[in-house]
Amino acid sequence: MKRKQYLFLIAITVVAGLIGGAMSNLLFMARSAVAQNTKQHEKLVMAEGFRLVDKNGKERGCFIMNEGEPILKFLDESGQTRLALGLMSGDQLDQASYISLFEKKGRDNIMLFLDDEGPSIVITREHVRVAQFSSSTDLGTYFTLSSGSYQPGDAKVYIDHSVMMGIKPDKGPLLKLIKHGKVIWGSP
Repeated sequence: MKRKQYLFLIAITVVAGLIGGAMSNLLFMARSAVAQNTKQHEKLVMAEGFRLVDKNGKERGCFIMNEGEPILKFLDESGQTRLALGLMSGDQLDQASYISLFEKKGRDNIMLFLDDEGPSIVITREHVRVAQFSSSTDLGTYFTLSSGSYQPGDAKVYIDHSVMMGIKPDKGPLLKLIKHGKVIWGSP
């Protein structure tokens, strides 16, 4: 092989390598770029919680599990819960659904509550239940007004006085006066 032929063969090999590399780059890189740009989404996301933050990174909402039950909360700019809805269960509850509306400081709220016994509306003031309207299969339809106090140190609510008015199934009107948790007068 002559020197010119040898240089020509090297030049052709270099040019072919460059063209092959460029073509493979266009073919394979274009496909991965197209795959990255498609708007595919996951069909299922599994998590125990989701937090929504504003543009400053401050939490403004969450969807969480609380004691095994799902809760959706909306928070104001100061981080105080203003609206919550979810499911709850406990010693006396057989999984109830609820919606709670809170005032700015979080001490007062209105709760719409529904369980197997029936619907309830509960109003609290300074963490103390002051009014409740309920309809249940056992107690009938009743309305309760209460006064009391909340002790943050021991996290207890002390009910001083209550008046319970209602209609019991098959028994008629109900009226009870309650002082410190004990019935002091009740309608016959």
